[in-house]
Amino acid sequence: MQITRIRFSFLKALFGLLLTTLSVLTFAESKKLLVIDSENAAPYLEARESMLLELKDHGYKIGENLVVSYYSIENNEGTGIRILRAEAGNHDVIFTNGTIASLAAHKFGYAQPEHKFVFCSVTDPIGLGLIQNFNQPSNSNFTGVAYGIPVYERLHFLRMVLPEARTLAMIHSDLPQSKSYVKWLKEELSMPEFQDLRIIFVEIPYVLGKHGSKRMIRQMKDKVKELSPVVDVFLTPSDQFGTKPEYSETINKFSDKPLMALTEQELKLGWGSHFGAYPNQENAGRM
Repeated sequence: MQITRIRFSFLKALFGLLLTTLSVLTFAESKKLLVIDSENAAPYLEARESMLLELKDHGYKIGENLVVSYYSIENNEGTGIRILRAEAGNHDVIFTNGTIASLAAHKFGYAQPEHKFVFCSVTDPIGLGLIQNFNQPSNSNFTGVAYGIPVYERLHFLRMVLPEARTLAMIHSDLPQSKSYVKWLKEELSMPEFQDLRIIFVEIPYVLGKHGSKRMIRQMKDKVKELSPVVDVFLTPSDQFGTKPEYSETINKFSDKPLMALTEQELKLGWGSHFGAYPNQENAGRM
């Protein structure tokens, strides 16, 4: 497993904690920030870059008084744990960007106050046990910003764009964030507003590695062909499989049904999605 490493020498409460933590030492002394991405790609890239810009705006500048150690674990939880064992004790704050990176952090250092974690881009931080809820200050050494938009808002927007749609399909991975998202969708379908909707869920095992997504796409093609005649619309899942260009391109190539995006890139970069509602990752990083 290749580890990308670069050495560069909701929510007011979140950012307040980050700044307070970095201010423990005298300001003239360099602070050390460890950043671990689940993957060096969207949607983590935007959140990480905007987080560093926000720190810069508040006086924490890389090369002057801020040292940032960066790793991408390529969705390998074990890699994340090994990095934390080696690096966590040498840093003032640890920024975990994504569900798998944050899951590794939880297993490594939950309830260990000597380690201070700020998470971002996590679909279900409550389900992972990072925090208890969003209505009170964190009672652990974790705080952060969740990823995504509420399931209700996504389905409501779908109603506005395609009011005649009744049968939906979602091809997703078996990553933890997908399991949470599928559960929420099933719960939302029990609400009166959406009881006439049906979602067909198809799970594909997540494949690690540089070419893992391509292997998953090969499994996906036949599923798209099979589903296309019986569904009205496809939904991008809330996982790293769905954020790959090949995901949208495959549905667009092998189906004549629209795809509802969940990330900005799917729409703006012309991957094949037709409409969508997505979170603002730049704002999340700054928060």
